[in-house]
Amino acid sequence: MIRSGLALVLAILVIAGVTSGILFANEVRTDARLRLTGQAETMTISLSDRLLEQGEVTTADVERLAPAGAEVVLKDSSGAVVARTGPVLAEHVMSVEVQGPGDLSATVSADRDPVDHRVRHAWNVIVALAAAVATLATAAALFQARQLSRPLDRLARAAVQIGAGDAGVVAPRSGLVEVDAIAEALEDSGQRVAALMTAERQFSANASHQLRSPLTAIAISLELIADSTDPVARHEAAEALIQVAGLDDRINELLTLARTGRIAAQARTDLSALVGRHVHAIAAQFHRVGRALTLVAPQVVEADVTPSALTQSIEILLDNALLHGSGDVEVRVSADGAGSVEITIRDEGHLVEATGRSSDATGGDQRSHGLGLLLARNLLRADGGRVELVSTQPTTFAIRLPPPSARSAPKAESGPNFLSHEQGVGGGEHHDDSTDQGGDLPPRQHEALAQRKRAWQGLRGGVLDDQPR
Repeated sequence: MIRSGLALVLAILVIAGVTSGILFANEVRTDARLRLTGQAETMTISLSDRLLEQGEVTTADVERLAPAGAEVVLKDSSGAVVARTGPVLAEHVMSVEVQGPGDLSATVSADRDPVDHRVRHAWNVIVALAAAVATLATAAALFQARQLSRPLDRLARAAVQIGAGDAGVVAPRSGLVEVDAIAEALEDSGQRVAALMTAERQFSANASHQLRSPLTAIAISLELIADSTDPVARHEAAEALIQVAGLDDRINELLTLARTGRIAAQARTDLSALVGRHVHAIAAQFHRVGRALTLVAPQVVEADVTPSALTQSIEILLDNALLHGSGDVEVRVSADGAGSVEITIRDEGHLVEATGRSSDATGGDQRSHGLGLLLARNLLRADGGRVELVSTQPTTFAIRLPPPSARSAPKAESGPNFLSHEQGVGGGEHHDDSTDQGGDLPPRQHEALAQRKRAWQGLRGGVLDDQPR
């Protein structure tokens, strides 16, 4: 707006200045010609009178009566030159012709430089005045802009502070009605944000406490069942204990995500091993409903990811396949030449995009995929990953991750994940059909279960410490 105002002022100055200069130059030149014409007529009349009195006119008579510095050519009625003075020693001359009362006529020429000098001087004055006015207008506009932008800058800084969590900021007042109205609205928004943040923190604390207490009780019961002599009961208890422990991790991670925007730091992770562990952990649920869960993955595929965020995203997609899909499910891990990684989860169902539901789901509730997929996308966004629907029939979702960065990321810890069994990955590409869940626990699962128990002992102590006294 200020720039457009200055441009308008400059345009007016240019038009007014050019018009004034042209008019003044024409006036100066016309005035000079009129003066020279008057002088020539006076001279011609005097010379005509002398011709009548003396019968002749000499050059001396013409020089005595001619304008100073002018060249005069005096002619009779036949066009013959009677007398002549000059010439004018100038590059530019101005000439006029006059006819006397008798037979004489005269052509008078004079130097035009004095006239041009006056015109140039006038143009210089006009340009100087225009420049002075433009400078004053620019200074006034900048001053006014500064007066208007200073309170807006203060409001912007206050908005940044409120966005950073300082909801007690008082927006400055400037005396401008419109700006002060914005300041009041900003303060009200800050107070509402503070109230929402307080409610969110209170809810997080309450949810954490209310969820951990029953989880601890469930874990204790499962530990007792896991110590029984029945192999089937031990196996089911171990699976349930792992899921319960993982649920506690998910609670912690989601609370951290709500507060900070991300779950944990990135780490260089073997995705084949990570996906394999979680496929093995959830395969029993597919087995119970008569469906197979198969993993196809190379021996090692690495990427810089947040392991817990990727874990939750995979769980969400597998849970969708279990609840909303049908038929066998295949999980495939692959990497291209540039190092980008793709994890696809495909079942044999048909996803109706308009409703977000599977048209032939075999069991579970008929919830939409939308909320889970939105959470998965949010979890992967910090790592540069994304979740995409590749195909609706058969239903196929893909997690796409960027290649590992040039800088070396820390290696992910190799300890057991609360949601998984330790599972070795054979050399080369392997197919892991994880539907065989019978028999006793393998030795590596015994070790994992022991570590879960130790973790739960610490968790129980923490929950008891958190109990109100």
